[in-house]
Amino acid sequence: MATKPRRKLLIVADDLSGAADCAIPCVAAGLKTLVTLGETAAAAPAAEVLSLDADTRRLAPHEAAARTSALLADLGAAGQLWFKKFDSTLRGNIGAELAAALAAQRGFAPQAFALIAPAFPATGRQTRGGQQYLHGVKVEETEVWKREGITGRAHMPSLLEEAGLRTDVVGLESVRAGPQALRAALARAAESHDAVVCDAESDEDLGAIAQAAAGLGRPALWAGAAGLARQLPLALGLSGAVEEAAMAPVEGPILFVVGSMSGVSHQQVAWLIEDESVLNLPIAPQILRGGEGSEGWRAAQAALAAALDAGQDVAVQLGLEEQVNVGEGLLLCHALARLVAPFAARIGGLFSTGGETARAVLVAFGAAGLRLVGEIEPGVPLSVTEGGASGPHGLAVITKAGAFGQPETMVRCRAVLRRPALLHASYRNA
Repeated sequence: MATKPRRKLLIVADDLSGAADCAIPCVAAGLKTLVTLGETAAAAPAAEVLSLDADTRRLAPHEAAARTSALLADLGAAGQLWFKKFDSTLRGNIGAELAAALAAQRGFAPQAFALIAPAFPATGRQTRGGQQYLHGVKVEETEVWKREGITGRAHMPSLLEEAGLRTDVVGLESVRAGPQALRAALARAAESHDAVVCDAESDEDLGAIAQAAAGLGRPALWAGAAGLARQLPLALGLSGAVEEAAMAPVEGPILFVVGSMSGVSHQQVAWLIEDESVLNLPIAPQILRGGEGSEGWRAAQAALAAALDAGQDVAVQLGLEEQVNVGEGLLLCHALARLVAPFAARIGGLFSTGGETARAVLVAFGAAGLRLVGEIEPGVPLSVTEGGASGPHGLAVITKAGAFGQPETMVRCRAVLRRPALLHASYRNA
């Protein structure tokens, strides 16, 4: 009888794209890695790394904390490494969820502290003085916060202290002072604080932080974005021997579902549809509000059916011809998922951008989770579905946060689905 792999790392994220992009480095390290929806986690197949989408991004802070606590109470274990993923632009209930996660871990390891590094340099996210920047601009001054109506400062220590966590900052000077000096700075900060926020502007900074913190000999709640997660396998000695197998090229039509309102994602669609073989199918918000019984809904589904039956790739995107209320975003994502749900069996591959959109589509398709295969570019993982009772098994899926990537990202993803050999060999695993 084959021995089930012992879980080495538990990742809890607040949305699906984050759960996937934080787990993908473990695939490169040879670890069997699964991404699952929080409500299906208890029934997930055995894996060395389990990454949960807790779906807490839009909850009230107390609700997000309660859900985080409940998941960790069910799945946490002594001796297991813990990673709390949060958005690299500091959206969501960061303080409340980190406080809940740290309290849960201290139930197993009373001396645990939160080691926090929010930077993701590969996507332009940097941290200086605890302040988060996006391509050199304070995050609160960017489209990301303005579009969602977020107020305040993208200052990590302030967010944590509001949640009752005693917080210290280890600045860039200490991060770059050498291994021994950095380890000493982290040890001093952790001695009298619940949380230690580390500045970082490069992957080298994050690697130094991970190596130094791993050598403290003290349990840590690792917390941050995919930038820090990429450093953990090496720093913590996480490795495995999962056998590599080739992924078959996608032969049926590819469905691109874009529920994100980010200008980055819509620019990527514009590049994609320059190829006239891809049908552009924008769906106006008013059609989604009208629901299944509306004429616009039926017309959109008829156009989608005709294109898929003809073997054509289709980009279904949330139309931006009118201003959308931020509070309406989740409802529109779910409506978009219901619109495409009847076509799950007629596609060969799925690309979805926006974590909430990806989750809604996978739930509508009946998928239970994702088995990670590799990474197309930073923050853009390739997976295959784990089927639920009646959902698809083995459907190729690419997920991406709305503001991640370059103009050509969707074009590149389409090419990889058609020719998986283009996927960088160091990330291939099936």
